[in-house]
Amino acid sequence: MFRSRATVVLAVAVVVAALPARAAPSTAPHVQAPLALSLDVTARGDAVEVTATVSARGRLAAAPVLRMLLPEGATLLEGAAEEALIVSGDGGDVVRRFAVTGLGSGRLRLTADAVSDASGAHAEASWPPFEADRLRVAPRTESIPPVTVGGVRIDHAIPLAPAKRQVP
Repeated sequence: MFRSRATVVLAVAVVVAALPARAAPSTAPHVQAPLALSLDVTARGDAVEVTATVSARGRLAAAPVLRMLLPEGATLLEGAAEEALIVSGDGGDVVRRFAVTGLGSGRLRLTADAVSDASGAHAEASWPPFEADRLRVAPRTESIPPVTVGGVRIDHAIPLAPAKRQVP
């Protein structure tokens, strides 16, 4: 059994019709994002159970919409692929559960968006979590005739090829 927890917060685009010439400095030490999404995932073989918690802070201009995005070949067995959530006027948490099969080496992604004509908030989370070590890939090198540059012997180089032009 594999269990992981991921929390990702992306948010806030606000448009205001009239802005003052100079805004007063904020006295708040920490401002919370209006929308956050966290996942609690349990994997058992080919089946994945996902508990998603959407946290709304304060009043949102629109109801958040939770979406489950699956890779090709995966099937959503339990839960709604898209749902408009009902959040109390002062915010709060909404929990939804999902069951997915056939994920294989793919990545499932959940997004929560609260968008109106004047403002919007976005949060997303994915599973499995990204592993920082996997993201670092050394470039392929090839042997070259040895050359000395600035007192350093170079006998391997990264091959560079001109970029292909894209014809519109």
